[in-house]
Amino acid sequence: TKYQNWKDGEVMHPEMEAQFDELKALGFNFDISSCYEKTRSWDDHYEKLVEYKAQNGNARVPLKWKADLRLGKWVQLQRKAKRTKKLSEEHHEKLENIGFEWEIPREEQQQQQQEQEPNIITQAKV
Repeated sequence: TKYQNWKDGEVMHPEMEAQFDELKALGFNFDISSCYEKTRSWDDHYEKLVEYKAQNGNARVPLKWKADLRLGKWVQLQRKAKRTKKLSEEHHEKLENIGFEWEIPREEQQQQQQEQEPNIITQAKV
């Protein structure tokens, strides 16, 4: 990212450097890794998915869902694990039991993304 390049010493346009300095002075955290819980187990993710489904009526968590960045990625990984035959039978069964959708038609993905737009992180230009 541009911030990482700046932090690593790359010379930037003076206006951009000033913007980074201002944001840092305001306490802006450029490191989003704290948004990702590295110690969440499969069962913890599953419980979060069950909560999401209860609130939203489906288990189609957007990949970049603001409320829980890690959950959207985890859902994507479950689909991939099934495709590559790396998902355990126990986990497959648990997901099936809550009505997990293994494939979502592209049109429906696009529609959901438009409906969820305020809740999805998009790349901001600095």
